[in-house]
Amino acid sequence: VAASAASAPGSSKPMVVGAIKASNVRGEVKKVNLTDKSETVLKNGDTLIQENAIVTGKGDSSVVLVFANGSTVRVGNDSRLEIKEFLMDPLEADIPNVAALTAEPTRSQTNLRLEFGEMVGNVKTLNRAAGSTFSVSTPAGAAGIRGTTFRIVYRPTGTGQAFSFHELVFGWARGR
Repeated sequence: VAASAASAPGSSKPMVVGAIKASNVRGEVKKVNLTDKSETVLKNGDTLIQENAIVTGKGDSSVVLVFANGSTVRVGNDSRLEIKEFLMDPLEADIPNVAALTAEPTRSQTNLRLEFGEMVGNVKTLNRAAGSTFSVSTPAGAAGIRGTTFRIVYRPTGTGQAFSFHELVFGWARGR
């Protein structure tokens, strides 16, 4: 994984490009390189990085993205999610079970863009004091995530009802 020259606010250590693993790939799912626009079929275990996008087909297509900082994002069918930025402090050791984390192990900067479709994310409690951020934008708006389970749906319908954001906490939802 290539290193980046970016540093988080208040830090002299450079962050590196974080790795993202594809899991539970179902149906038609493609990885798109945002730089050269090339497309490849995505398979379980494939690695993604910033400047990649996920495009899922109609029907029963979806993928779970597992970020090295412990966050997960499920991209639903008929969706396009761009990974604009995913930087983090280097990990000192591999984390065998990221699902067991309750807080991110290092500081990170994540910026995703849902062009259309649906996503459900689980973001571990961010190290905001060190400069960690996690944001998701759509053509209709943006949301800053602090550490929670959330769902964003953006499916333009022409009726004005195109964007829905729900923060799911402890079994209940709060719409925004």
